[in-house]
Amino acid sequence: MEHLARWSYYFEPEMLEGVCKRLIQGLRPTKGQMEYLTTLKNTGDDLRNFFRLFSVVHKVPTVIQSLVKIVGQVRDQVRLGELQLARKQARKVLKVVPGCSKVDWPELQTDPAAKARFLRHRVTRMKRFLALKTITAYDFHELKKDFRLVYSVYYHLYPEEARASAGPGTFTGAKKLIKRMHQVLLEQKYRRGIKYRTTSLSLPEDFRAHMLGFLGTIKITSRGSAHGR
Repeated sequence: MEHLARWSYYFEPEMLEGVCKRLIQGLRPTKGQMEYLTTLKNTGDDLRNFFRLFSVVHKVPTVIQSLVKIVGQVRDQVRLGELQLARKQARKVLKVVPGCSKVDWPELQTDPAAKARFLRHRVTRMKRFLALKTITAYDFHELKKDFRLVYSVYYHLYPEEARASAGPGTFTGAKKLIKRMHQVLLEQKYRRGIKYRTTSLSLPEDFRAHMLGFLGTIKITSRGSAHGR
């Protein structure tokens, strides 16, 4: 339950409310506040992946899902200078925060084979997306989430190797490729107002080939591990 303990440690309602109130007043968050939003978002993503993998329902509680999503939007909007949008989202955060203090966490499963099946399904779905030359921005976002889930398992099992391996043929290298494409998509979302579900994008051939080749190296055992070269 390490991820839940980390979330409980970093989720500070007063800190989050302070960031939101500052935005509502028309002020940009401080450097420390931005660092807090990033830490909370990353911790929340890890928590979401934990429950997607280990819970019986493969989901995180709705209120936590909503908070992590909106916190990420606020962070991205501030980074891109979209302060008016961030101000609106800050009001939503204030409405969600109270419900995050009392959460009924899902039941966890203990069947290694079930966890391995779930991971294999995520990898298969990523391959299906990458086999297409054109996908929606929403599907790319789903691909990004699936990859983060598989990467989080790898990072948990091989932390030292994950920290040291940043080359293009590694988990970390593949993660960086997806992150760069996601940053471009975010800019299009806020600068041009594109909608993820109705916007199609062409995946660069070298990106598709690299990712498909890399995913082909991943081995998932009945222990729920994920490992790539």
